[in-house]
Amino acid sequence: MKTTPRLVAYGVLYSLVSVLAIVLLSSLPAAPGVQPPPDYGYSLVRLISQLVFIGFYAGLALTSILMALYLRDNLFALNAMAMLFFLTFQSLNLPISQHATLLLASNTYTQALFEESFFFCHMAFVTAFYRLYKHYPITFTAIWLLQFVDLVWVLEKLSHPNMDSRGYGVIAVVVTWCCPVLFVSIHKIIQGDKAARLFMLGYLGFVVGQFSNALSFAHLVPATFAHYAFLWGIAFDGALFQCALAERVRLDRVERREAQQAHAAAQTSLLRLQEETLEVLREHNTAFARFVPTEFLQEMGRSDIVNVELGDHVLREMSVMFSDIRSFTELSNRMTTGETFDFLNTYLRRIGPVVRLHEGFIDKYLGDGVMALFSRSPGNALDAAVAMQREIRVFNESRVQAGAAPIAAGIGIHFGSVMLGTIGENERFDTTVISEVVNIASRLEGLTKLFRTPILVSGSVLALAEAHRYQVRSLGAVVVQGAARPIDVFEIYDGDRQEELEAKLRHAPAFEEAHKRYRAGDFAAAGADFETIYAACPFDGPARFFRDDCVRMSNRTDTFEWDGVSRFDEK
Repeated sequence: MKTTPRLVAYGVLYSLVSVLAIVLLSSLPAAPGVQPPPDYGYSLVRLISQLVFIGFYAGLALTSILMALYLRDNLFALNAMAMLFFLTFQSLNLPISQHATLLLASNTYTQALFEESFFFCHMAFVTAFYRLYKHYPITFTAIWLLQFVDLVWVLEKLSHPNMDSRGYGVIAVVVTWCCPVLFVSIHKIIQGDKAARLFMLGYLGFVVGQFSNALSFAHLVPATFAHYAFLWGIAFDGALFQCALAERVRLDRVERREAQQAHAAAQTSLLRLQEETLEVLREHNTAFARFVPTEFLQEMGRSDIVNVELGDHVLREMSVMFSDIRSFTELSNRMTTGETFDFLNTYLRRIGPVVRLHEGFIDKYLGDGVMALFSRSPGNALDAAVAMQREIRVFNESRVQAGAAPIAAGIGIHFGSVMLGTIGENERFDTTVISEVVNIASRLEGLTKLFRTPILVSGSVLALAEAHRYQVRSLGAVVVQGAARPIDVFEIYDGDRQEELEAKLRHAPAFEEAHKRYRAGDFAAAGADFETIYAACPFDGPARFFRDDCVRMSNRTDTFEWDGVSRFDEK
């Protein structure tokens, strides 16, 4: 943000003016021909210079406080604390005479408290600025260990006021603090850290001030020189520290922005990768679903084919449908292999959607036939069967236009308990449906050939469906191959052509009366009735079947007991 550099710029400008004022006042000579009192000139110059310094340093401290509050930055807060301690120390040391300050000479404990608090906060700021605890742990440990040594010197000085060892303690502090910090600064500068350049320049001012102070304690330089060098160094240090902090904040923001952009790019890349992975998984699942129906897995309580294991099974009540193309062998003999596959795929592309539309799914493709399962109402299976017959009629229209022969298909449906599961061995297994229901549905589909009708269903299907919605004719009880008990079989002719449907409706009462005579064993009378119906409706396959069966039963010479149940030994 633009506010940060602007505030820092004001602080730096103020510091430069203040430094110049300090230098000018410190070098101000006495007026010619005027002899001030012995301690007046020294005290006035030093007082004015120190007041200017305090004003300057207070400006920097205020800037740090405002920046700490505005940016909520700990570095600005630490720097502000160090400045406040130093300001307090300097304010209490304002010269009121050549040998007295605001801080009473006897109150050395207060002086030590503020001075050491300044050093503590100052070093906390330095270590935090460079993150020494993270990047330079050995340097971090050494600096704070030697800070403890300096504290011991202070305590020793306080316990022996006459011992002149404080100067050597300051020298030790300068050496132990400054050298490692300067080393870290140089290392950071080599790494390209721009903030480290400003920090190092400011720290050099701190080093000069501390060395001058130390040399003064060692009586190697005049005290006045050391005093101004110390103030000038601290001023220079504070001003450039503010600049370094501003640069650090700017760099941190740039790094955070780049990190956010990199994170966003990584997230985008990850999302793209996840989408690609999901797309691949969807493609794989779609591919697997072409071989193993997803609905089959759902019925088994599995969400994915990966979760299916050999031997998994579940018991369900379902409607089972078998559908088969009539005279397919004869039809395929007139086509090449490629034409046969094209024909079958074209046919099945029409049948599959019809099954799914009515909440069923195709479990297996059986060459020219299909086996479909309906787990909901048996009415869905009936609706699908009727719709399939109508779709076949539409398909035949396109075949006739193309010069091909029309086709017919028979459908058988039975309802009951079935076992869904997996069979095979560890390296290869398949899903399957095991139940007598499957066998009966298959046999009903086979009976459509004998009865010459498109759709046959069992009584268990019709009992659970809304029978009044369909055109139904009872074909009596039958026993199919492989079944122990007879089942009631019904013809559904809603899918017939309109003229055939209307004719069957007209002859429905006559067909029902003829079938009663057939079940009663009156084959002669029933045969005559069926002959009349068939003559009026030559497309009525069941009427033809029962007419022929009445003739067969009438011509039997053996003795037999008739129970009204038709038995079929063929598939």
